[in-house]
Amino acid sequence: METQITLLSQKFSFEKLTSQFPTSGSPFKKIFFQSELRSLEGGTATFAVIAYPAWKGTLSKWVVGTKIDGEDIGGGSPIPFSAPLAFANNELLFAAKSDKKLKKKSKKKKDCKTDNPGADFRRLVRAVFRDPELAKKSFFTFTPGISKNPHIELSITLDADGTTANAMANPCPPAKPAESEA
Repeated sequence: METQITLLSQKFSFEKLTSQFPTSGSPFKKIFFQSELRSLEGGTATFAVIAYPAWKGTLSKWVVGTKIDGEDIGGGSPIPFSAPLAFANNELLFAAKSDKKLKKKSKKKKDCKTDNPGADFRRLVRAVFRDPELAKKSFFTFTPGISKNPHIELSITLDADGTTANAMANPCPPAKPAESEA
């Protein structure tokens, strides 16, 4: 029997993911994503995505919020794979740095190099943070897959009332993500 895994796509409300962040100050903000085993049926393991918001001030430790379950939106076709397969945390950092600073930083980090493909994604995230009404209509869609290294990776789409932008969440190191900061 071939080893198979089913990775369910998930949808998260922007408001639900960010509602635990402090409303005062300027803390660093990120969301950790993990794969959660949902079932073991017929030799196939089915996983979904769960999230934990996290934040910290400039001199404090990271505070991790409570678990947030995503809404199943399908994608449940079994995928054959060869062991080993890593289940590392993925994260989405809500960067306060400008795109220019991120591009300069990415040139210095050879093992996590990016060509700044997530600039549209970061701009859209910032626009949604600034507009509470838009935040109510916005959601993230996470489509999991298996990267070449092999780890579980997440393709992320932010839909802000019909305007969309994409990013990848792929653990680094050892992976070389397309972009993991928003």
